[in-house]
Amino acid sequence: MKKVTYVLVLMFSLVLMSTSCCKDDPIVPDQTFEELYPDWVNLTWVSTNDVTDPATRPQISFTITGDEVTFKYKSAVTDYTYKYDGFEVTSTTATLFLPQPGAVNQTFDILTQSDNTKIKLSWQLNEYVLQIN
Repeated sequence: MKKVTYVLVLMFSLVLMSTSCCKDDPIVPDQTFEELYPDWVNLTWVSTNDVTDPATRPQISFTITGDEVTFKYKSAVTDYTYKYDGFEVTSTTATLFLPQPGAVNQTFDILTQSDNTKIKLSWQLNEYVLQIN
């Protein structure tokens, strides 16, 4: 019986020592959208369907402050400003997520991103060129 107790105490001590010597993974702070997607922080309209006239409609633009994405859409009738709290960019798409459950998200196809000066997007049957500022 003493041997069993001794072995149990020895195993418990070994387990205790092995867990107390482990290092915790370093804490990595969450990055904001602004930090994750620096090219998207301030995108201004350049052209719609290769037309650069400032009177051309529709126009789109993006600004990011922290974790808030502001998407501006200028139509022929009026201007709209939408604020999103979800944003994801892949190599082929950029998606804006609305905070309300069941809301319609907006997905833009990324056509080109040339030399970190301009981004060409396709959205709602139009092609837009946006300047990276």
